[in-house]
Amino acid sequence: MPNGNIALAASNGNWVRVYASSQGSSNSTYAQYDINFAHAVLWDPDRNRLWVNGQDPVTGVHILTALIVGGTAANPTLTEDPAYRKDLVPSRWAHDLQPYYNDKNKLVLTTSDGVYLYDKSTKSISKPSGDLQQNEVRSAGNLSTGEFYETRPDVNKSPAGACTINVWCTDTVDLYSSVDGSHVGSRTVTGAATYKARFWNPDYYGTTGQAEENLALNSPVSASSEYVSTYWGWGKGYATDGIVDSISGALGYSSQTGMTTNHTEWLEIDLPERQTFSSVTLYPRNDSGNIGAGFPIDFKIQVWNGSWVDRVSVTNYPIPGNAPQTFSWGFKDRTNKIRMYATNLRKVGGTDYLMQFAEVKVLHNSLTDGNNLATSSTVTASSSNESTYWGWGKGYVTDGERNSANGALGYSSATGVTANHTEWLVVDLASPKTISSINLFPRNDSGNVGAGFPIDFKLQIWDGTAWVDRVTKTGYPQPGNDGQSFSWGYSDTTSKVRIYATNLRKVGSTDYLMQFSEVEVH
Repeated sequence: MPNGNIALAASNGNWVRVYASSQGSSNSTYAQYDINFAHAVLWDPDRNRLWVNGQDPVTGVHILTALIVGGTAANPTLTEDPAYRKDLVPSRWAHDLQPYYNDKNKLVLTTSDGVYLYDKSTKSISKPSGDLQQNEVRSAGNLSTGEFYETRPDVNKSPAGACTINVWCTDTVDLYSSVDGSHVGSRTVTGAATYKARFWNPDYYGTTGQAEENLALNSPVSASSEYVSTYWGWGKGYATDGIVDSISGALGYSSQTGMTTNHTEWLEIDLPERQTFSSVTLYPRNDSGNIGAGFPIDFKIQVWNGSWVDRVSVTNYPIPGNAPQTFSWGFKDRTNKIRMYATNLRKVGGTDYLMQFAEVKVLHNSLTDGNNLATSSTVTASSSNESTYWGWGKGYVTDGERNSANGALGYSSATGVTANHTEWLVVDLASPKTISSINLFPRNDSGNVGAGFPIDFKLQIWDGTAWVDRVTKTGYPQPGNDGQSFSWGYSDTTSKVRIYATNLRKVGSTDYLMQFSEVEVH
């Protein structure tokens, strides 16, 4: 899952679960959705849904459906989104679910009697033609170049294949033309016992190979006005329901109808907690005959920092097509509120001026692995042990190396000071940068993990005339081998940060030192 949790389907257990594995390997918390003979789970980053197949435990009908993964990473929840449920009768015993790379609006589905394409918007199922239509297909998908692949148990082939370990295994993956479905080749691993095959396409999840986490998903929404219709699917809540297309029953958000003069409208998303991000994606209305309708002409995207702060200002924005519109502002904010503020609206139909969106996404940015503003920055300090042989020195604390290794151990204050005292370290960012967190990586060479990490300290930012406290710690325990991340809520724009320590640890038998392997600023 995007947040590090793991989704499982259990055909004997008759459930789908999402485990809170992001909270550590010993964590046993999970959310469960009951579905008999569950055979597949597939995360859909476009719709923010978890697709599953199996058998309805009450009616016995074979189904394909999508689940909303709610709650938090530590305490997930699972609920069915009935807008996507599809009864598979007369085709039964679904086995696999995979992306269809030719069209993100479709999935590849296999059942006991063949291979199907499922259209997410219309909930219709079609059957590609050609040789790939075999019985007892256990898995199928397509390559980024278009060709299909599939696996079938060797016992069901004529002549039978080599794998006899069980009744669902094969040693071969077969390939089929994307044009006419004809067999174009196979790949065999002698001695293998394969059940399902997978083609890993990082573009399905984004260029990083990981799905992006939509921070706005299922978040509360407030608005200057709204048009509410549960029949058509208009309302504030539809702006963060994860459905990026305007479909009947879930069209999206619309301001109040009947407004025949141009005016101002706003839509605010309240995140459950402060989050770090630097972009917002607005999905235009895209139901038939209304593509781009209601998308504002002049608008701002704002973040809350005790007051509303403009991050994007747009005038004369053209009516968009059927594609998401992403707006970025080049640095990260940490906040719990974001607002779309429109001052010039489009006329929808013959009379009404409206603001309308199918969906609003706020995409997560990593605190620790994102843009480290301190890399190669100039460092000054109250004192410093400079040793190029061992790799101690001010410059080693912004060299990008998080681990203490011989020749690049990190920063240490001057040795030989046998009384507890004050030390400070300043990272000069060269020009004003917008930041909201500092990561301190402890010394972690063998036998010295956490050595020199201060006990009482402050993290400060420079406001142009004085140092301002942002984080204050007392009695801080000696850390292990992990980076220590400190955030203070909202964003600051500053050119300098300082670690100011007033209570140091004794390193060895005599010296009181402040030591870090790396300092990162985000």
